[in-house]
Amino acid sequence: VMLARAIVSETDILILDEPTSALDMKNQSLILDWMRTLNKTRGLTIIFTTHLPQHAATIADDALLMFNDQSYRHGKAGDILSEENLFKLYGLPFKKVSVVCEDEEIVSLVPVFRISKNGVPR
Repeated sequence: VMLARAIVSETDILILDEPTSALDMKNQSLILDWMRTLNKTRGLTIIFTTHLPQHAATIADDALLMFNDQSYRHGKAGDILSEENLFKLYGLPFKKVSVVCEDEEIVSLVPVFRISKNGVPR
């Protein structure tokens, strides 16, 4: 309802705090598609927070990463969302992968979860 109000008010900027949290993957995809469509068709500037770098890689033009040591990285999403920067941010390896879906090449980010063996943390 709050999103609908913002759109109807014909605002120029929409600020969203984790707009896909608590949604299943299908609905996350719908929200991301909706956000990108509003940006492209209405020229709406959308600023959003997320803990899922895949989402930013999918629709963001620019990204800002804020690290625990008070440093940050800002720039084009494709450059900023690097494996190195994401490891620094999350303490977990990420891999950029490229897949072809419906004749379109899509680049995404995949977290690499390494589960402990024999109760010994990795």
